[in-house]
Amino acid sequence: MAEELSQEELTEELKQTGNKYRKELLMMPVAKISDTVKHMTFRTGVRGKETIGKVTTDPELGPYKTYRKASTPDDPTLRELETFLGDVVEEFDPIKMSRTVFGGSLSQDKKEMPISKAIAMSETAKIGEKLAKSIFTAKRNSAGDKTKDLFNGFVTIGDKEVTDGNISSAKGNFCDLPILTEDNVVDYLMQMYLDSASEELQDQKTKMFLPKTIYNLYNKGYQNDFGSSPFNKQYKKTFLEGTEDTCELVPLIGLRKTNRIILSTKKNMLVGVDQKSQMEKVRIREVDNPKLLQLFMMMYFGTEFESIDPEMLCYGKIATS
Repeated sequence: MAEELSQEELTEELKQTGNKYRKELLMMPVAKISDTVKHMTFRTGVRGKETIGKVTTDPELGPYKTYRKASTPDDPTLRELETFLGDVVEEFDPIKMSRTVFGGSLSQDKKEMPISKAIAMSETAKIGEKLAKSIFTAKRNSAGDKTKDLFNGFVTIGDKEVTDGNISSAKGNFCDLPILTEDNVVDYLMQMYLDSASEELQDQKTKMFLPKTIYNLYNKGYQNDFGSSPFNKQYKKTFLEGTEDTCELVPLIGLRKTNRIILSTKKNMLVGVDQKSQMEKVRIREVDNPKLLQLFMMMYFGTEFESIDPEMLCYGKIATS
């Protein structure tokens, strides 16, 4: 028989949970966005700005000469991955939370996890859910209070680079798409890959990040085009048709209503976190209301493209009218 905890015992256990499970609780928001960031690259230990990018070198083997002029590398193309320190102060009722997490029981060993830890993990998981929804569209606003105000998401960064002229058709890293329907979506996504993306980008394993609505249109369009073909076994496509399974379709909720498509590599999509320093904190403490507890948490988060060069990125904008 599982041991039942009183409200006072649960409160005392929860107050110790922040210190006891600090590392696991700080990892929980990151773990919660794993379905999104498994297609990206984590950088840990990033607090504030970190210089990223590439140094271009072009050594070339030529016919032997006793005296050969040394080649010099081009100026490095550098960018900055910036993470921002955010915090959460959330009051919650531990009794109501226990009923939500464990269906009403205050048993200590249900599901082989202390209920205090389960409640704390459930609270920090909510932080990750909001990060996943904001990872593309967040726009830094230091006066704001929401996750969408904490950092600059990939679409926010991409749109600014378009405005600044660093992403454009002329530079070879932009694709202007018409209104997409199930009748034309298969052709236009293939056109973006084959005609707008550089050969260097096509030569790598890539990810095509797109809104779920566009992905659903693509599946319908694919069924319309290839549904009667004897070789077709499924209508739900994982890879873009015509790319020999080198371009993975990645529909994500964070791109909802953005009308943006990002074709890039996993390595190029950087997600910065800390997860190493004592600057990140988790506390659970009592407040004036004896029925409530307060979760306090601080952590770093940010995103950036390692490079916006055509060899690493093709940024698509879908017309809406």
